[in-house]
Amino acid sequence: MKTVTTAAGIDCRHFINGQYRDSENNKTFINTNPANEEVLGSVAEGGKEEIDLAVAAAKRALNGR
Repeated sequence: MKTVTTAAGIDCRHFINGQYRDSENNKTFINTNPANEEVLGSVAEGGKEEIDLAVAAAKRALNGR
């Protein structure tokens, strides 16, 4: 995951099944403040892989596993 140096210094990863993780495709997007265009940080770009992992983890949690 590429990192962005900002005043806020926020780099967000996915939180799936109790663990922080990068995207399988290693893609991120930059999050900016719309009022002044300041870069706030980067966010992991989720895809099918992350959705499948999150849904499976949620189903296990609902079933108490």
